[in-house]
Amino acid sequence: MTANIGMLTKFCLLLFSVYCCQGADIGYDTNCATGTDTCTVTGTACIDDGSGSNTKCLCDGFWEANTTPDGCVCKTGYNLNTAGDACLGEVGSACTASTDSDCLANGVCTATVDTCACGAAYLAGSANDDTCSAGVGATCTASGNECRQVAGAYCNTAVCACGAAYTASSTLCDGTTCTADSVCVDLDANSMCYNGKCQCKAGYSVNPSGTNLCVTTFGSGVNGIVGSMTVLIGSLLLAML
Repeated sequence: MTANIGMLTKFCLLLFSVYCCQGADIGYDTNCATGTDTCTVTGTACIDDGSGSNTKCLCDGFWEANTTPDGCVCKTGYNLNTAGDACLGEVGSACTASTDSDCLANGVCTATVDTCACGAAYLAGSANDDTCSAGVGATCTASGNECRQVAGAYCNTAVCACGAAYTASSTLCDGTTCTADSVCVDLDANSMCYNGKCQCKAGYSVNPSGTNLCVTTFGSGVNGIVGSMTVLIGSLLLAML
């Protein structure tokens, strides 16, 4: 009998301990116990409220209080991710040392200055850009749309590469050095030598979702012919000025 009472007492104490240490779900700007309570509003954490002696669930990290205030929004220079649970830094925004997940898609947190930048194989971008455009060497899909920001580039087996008349120069495509049209034509029949560099001739370009060759920019048929003639006439007028 005594043994049973002792076991029952221990069981009750255990339940009491679990209940007391379980913590609570805490809303915005409400007192909380660090390491025990859970802040339920996205972007909040149980942190010091500025008094040095009390903690509340407040906006933390790359979050700041909204105008109400009853919740958090991303700070200037940061954008909400697709899941809606994190703020990602734009190019030039501060990030936690070597934590790439703090930054925009295809971005990295630079180790030297702890700011977000576009990763290797992506165009450098400018301050406050919220996207990183694919450059030579970046991954791409069959549509090739990812490579469209680089003149002379196309999607070659899931990687952005340069067309036949072009040479990779870091993340960009530069026309292959030439001294005459024949040098370029040997590489691509629809290319020409201009200012010592090969390039697609007027009315042609490398299709990001096509092959490595220059193709008619304006499509085929009558529309293609009209488009090519328009470019040719424009080029002749410029030459005459």
